[in-house]
Amino acid sequence: MRLRTITYDVFSPGDTAELDDITCSIVDENMLRDMIFNGEDAIKVVACLATDITNLCTQNNSFNLNIGGWYTSNVKCMVSMFNDASVLTKF
Repeated sequence: MRLRTITYDVFSPGDTAELDDITCSIVDENMLRDMIFNGEDAIKVVACLATDITNLCTQNNSFNLNIGGWYTSNVKCMVSMFNDASVLTKF
């Protein structure tokens, strides 16, 4: 599915979508947390199903991804998302 506007209610976790000619994974909060915890590539994600990513990368000493492309319009809480994430230089 090629996206112009992301409508979160038509997706399920694990779906993929084309966004600006890039295939992205649709993730919810648990999937995103697992990806970060396991050191997986979380650059091409659409986090439209996540609403609370509090402490997502807290004390993660290896997380250093460019997250500028993350679609987070439905996220309502990002408190301390990068607290003590010591190597974060890309955003």
